[in-house]
Amino acid sequence: MFGFVRYRPSPCDVSELPPIDAILISHNHHDHLDMPSLEALGKKFPNALWCVPNGDLDLVSKRLQHVLPKNTKPNVSQFTWWQSHKLTKDNGNSTLELVFTPTQHWSGRNLIKGRCKSLWGSWAMLGSKHRAWHAGDTGYCSVFKEIGSHLGPFDLAAIPIGSYHPRWYLKYQHVDPQEAVKIHSDIKATFSLGVHWGTFAFTWEA
Repeated sequence: MFGFVRYRPSPCDVSELPPIDAILISHNHHDHLDMPSLEALGKKFPNALWCVPNGDLDLVSKRLQHVLPKNTKPNVSQFTWWQSHKLTKDNGNSTLELVFTPTQHWSGRNLIKGRCKSLWGSWAMLGSKHRAWHAGDTGYCSVFKEIGSHLGPFDLAAIPIGSYHPRWYLKYQHVDPQEAVKIHSDIKATFSLGVHWGTFAFTWEA
């Protein structure tokens, strides 16, 4: 991915993952939509539903076709902000609602072509007993209070805390730790995990 390499190993291999029903993509930047990872997940879970931002359906579907069994159609759905999908059990009962929620970021697979040709966002996962939210990448903005009002409170949130310096350049696309705490409050989370740090050395604070 443009010369960047992990300086910490992945906590587990795809082969060690339990059964997965859905795979949620926040946006198409290389550190959030890694093609070798996509192929490994596609091989391991050929029937999983891929939930991608609007504009990324072809990108994901075409790559999955390389690894899926013959005559297996990629199971990919694209989402706009606030669009939702319900996962159901075999008996038809709803088990989990997925909602694609807004953030302040951008998209693009390279720096020259394709900037902001597809959407970006975060994901709310709403169960009958628990609610969780993953921020993806984002700068701080007022939309998080809206997410908290409409879909909160959340039992658990994953909020980015890295790749934020220098602020004059990155404040509109990546929150710093103090802003991550504000998001935690805005979305009405009980517990939050700091993510998007300690894996790639993208920016000056690393």
